Amino acid sequence: MRTTLYAAVAAIALGVIPTGTVAQTATWYISTYTDEMLVWDEASEEIIDRIQMNRIIPNRVQLNETKTRLYVGDGSGEHIQVVDIAARRVIDEHVLS
Repeated sequence: MRTTLYAAVAAIALGVIPTGTVAQTATWYISTYTDEMLVWDEASEEIIDRIQMNRIIPNRVQLNETKTRLYVGDGSGEHIQVVDIAARRVIDEHVLS
């Protein structure tokens, strides 16, 4: 129980979004302090890919309802990037101001 709680708190703090529906088979999208997001496979516990972002420090990650896209803010809070999960690349960007 505590391990699950600690994992949930860490995921929220790190801007991590798991997209799998079955435990131990999820894919995680992890923010970094660079212009990349890490794609981490829970089953193998390895980084399996990197997504090149258009802006630095991706954060505030949201998964859409159909689990096909990520909406990712940037460190400035001025941009939202749309990531296609299947292609693992940025497909659109919106400026907020």
